Amino acid sequence: LVPAPRALSGAERAAGLRYTLSLSGDTLPALPDHPGQDVRGSGAILTVDVHPEIGGDTARPTARDRGPNRWLESDDPEVLAFARAAVPERVDAHADMLALERAVRAHIADKSMRVGYASAAETVRAREGDCTEHALLLAAAGRALGIPTRVVNGLAYAASFAGRDHVFVPHAWAQAWDGKRWRDYDAALSGHDAGHIALSIGDGDSAGFYAGVMLLGNVRIDAIEALPEPAP
Repeated sequence: LVPAPRALSGAERAAGLRYTLSLSGDTLPALPDHPGQDVRGSGAILTVDVHPEIGGDTARPTARDRGPNRWLESDDPEVLAFARAAVPERVDAHADMLALERAVRAHIADKSMRVGYASAAETVRAREGDCTEHALLLAAAGRALGIPTRVVNGLAYAASFAGRDHVFVPHAWAQAWDGKRWRDYDAALSGHDAGHIALSIGDGDSAGFYAGVMLLGNVRIDAIEALPEPAP
């Protein structure tokens, strides 16, 4: 767990936050610029601005962002059926992903950390898991509807976790291409907000998540402040 220097309110996380991070270790990680996350600085000190509704990665999807893989079995019959039941009438990619986000949150009835790292097909049947299972099922369901998706590994703020208050915990969530930019969706929590810091973005492979976990001992959050108001 990474201690937060102070408590974060829901209003602050909805409005956007600026983080000052200190990195250590022989090889310093390169945090990604991605939808709503702007990383500045180099070396051991980084400033990370997070605002889910501002900016965004506009790089168009590639073949890696579409179709099934080992962890995102978007062609699995039960994953397909789940996605189609959650979105019986298509609206647009953003609205469809929000519907899938709600459906995954409801479908995984046992919010358990007993599962190591289950694929989307395993999760849709077992209905059990933690953040990784929510992220993989959400990303696979999006692909089942033809929406390009990715999986993000990083940190998320928790007011209380494992007996500790105000910490950032290892977390995973999904991204989807809305036709113009990539957007974030989090079925494990109550949606995506500025309490999320991305460490890596991939196609759901378990190596990405565990590589992010290994970074935790080398990441410190020194300060958190509200984003300044944009210039008129």
